[in-house]
Amino acid sequence: MRRLVFFLAIAALAAGTAPLFAQLASDPNDRMYTDLKLWEDRGLVQNLPQLKPYPIQLLKKLLSDVQDKGNPDDAARARAYYADMDGVIHIHPGTGLEARTDFRNAYLQYTFLGGPFQGSLDPLVSYSTWFAGVANNAPGDALEPGPISRSPVDYISDPGVTSIGGVFPRVSLASAASIGSDRFWFQAGDIRGSWGPFWGDNAVLSPMAPQSGQFSVVYRGDNFTAMDSVMAISAVNDDGSGAPQPQKFLALHGLELYLLPWLTVGIFESVVWGPRFEPFYLLPYAVHFYSQGLISYPDNSFIGINGSLKLPQNVRVDFMAYFDDMSFNDIVRLNFNTRMKFAAQGGVSWTPNQPLLARLSFEALMITPYTYSHSDPSTGTLNYLDYSNAGQNMGPSLDPDSLRLELNALLRPDPAVDVKPFARLILRGNASAALPTGNGTIFDDGTQVTPPAYESFHFLDQSVIEKRFQLGADTSAFFTLPFGSLKLYATYTFEYILDAGLSAGAMAVNNYLTLGFFYQI
Repeated sequence: MRRLVFFLAIAALAAGTAPLFAQLASDPNDRMYTDLKLWEDRGLVQNLPQLKPYPIQLLKKLLSDVQDKGNPDDAARARAYYADMDGVIHIHPGTGLEARTDFRNAYLQYTFLGGPFQGSLDPLVSYSTWFAGVANNAPGDALEPGPISRSPVDYISDPGVTSIGGVFPRVSLASAASIGSDRFWFQAGDIRGSWGPFWGDNAVLSPMAPQSGQFSVVYRGDNFTAMDSVMAISAVNDDGSGAPQPQKFLALHGLELYLLPWLTVGIFESVVWGPRFEPFYLLPYAVHFYSQGLISYPDNSFIGINGSLKLPQNVRVDFMAYFDDMSFNDIVRLNFNTRMKFAAQGGVSWTPNQPLLARLSFEALMITPYTYSHSDPSTGTLNYLDYSNAGQNMGPSLDPDSLRLELNALLRPDPAVDVKPFARLILRGNASAALPTGNGTIFDDGTQVTPPAYESFHFLDQSVIEKRFQLGADTSAFFTLPFGSLKLYATYTFEYILDAGLSAGAMAVNNYLTLGFFYQI
């Protein structure tokens, strides 16, 4: 705790520094995307596409709008972002160190050389790349608070690599290139992606999920945006084990309608399949579920709806529902003890643009039992149908049969300092607890018994429910130095768990602390 207090004191000294730190357009977790969301909620930019990251062509248009419409702080921040993408190439090599601990174990990760380089080869052609050598002494998700840990850095874990002085060298690479304008573009890359109106971990495509090969086409009109994406993802075994294997794919497309200046509605659809490549899912304006019917429904399709309501005083309400598998006939008969596999996410936010408080939000995310989990015994142990990439849910970092309630804030005591306090309550059950087998995770599809367990609805009605309380803050400070720039960051999470591990009466108390820096030229 003393180290966290010390860091906050250092961060406070950043007052008066410019918020200049090289951004990465191809990273949906970049600070620039946080600012874009704030600017959209305040009306400085309009109708951001749900599929992120964005090409530099669109980002330059959005940042120009903010420079024209925003206050002096907005304009300065937008100019700094714009300058780092304008021109043929911008290179910012750097080095960094991150340390994590739960006060029982420790983890170190070094970025010994690397950083972003990006730019525009032509007004219609742009690229954005991160390349670095990293070394760590544990997996990248080590000592990250759960319930499902995610690594903030993508790299290839090569089993042939041996340790050097107790650490394992890796290569971290993320890159994307795009061709088009700010209204119509094609983008391809090996990147993380995001889909939806919510900031972070969401029900459809979480920016914290592992990177994948992505090919996308987007048209951004005045009254609607149409998006289409195909992802090359990695299959693993039915239980989540094993090395990543090829020939697994996700197609995701959607349409958003801007019905009124304050009302947006959308519909979207996805399908997961393999080990073949299916041209049906590339057809424009096709319906994935209907296309499945033409080839005897061999794959795993989803359909979703979303909506946003903008209220006075920069208050916004967002909603998203993602349907995996539903028994339509039973539901229209008002029989709800049937197959209902879906995720639903909703939230309300306030973006007041006050000197200290930049945003305040409350969100809820529910995932019903067996959602995202599918399998096909004909493909052997490899699972080409569940909603996972390299063994992780492409959507939220939660198991099925879970509910997450969270309160988040963004405080900016200075333009160069971000403080993000949060409070969460996470409830988790195991719908297969009474069955002979089944762990209730994304790798449990509810087919272990006859009739299949997913044919009845058991959302958080088990006798033992894990209750996880998390409280903490994520803090970053950005310094402009005579020769380069420096980012300091710290995250602290206190966690209290009742019925931990779905064991009645078990209790756990955890503390997680991350400290790090990254310096770049």
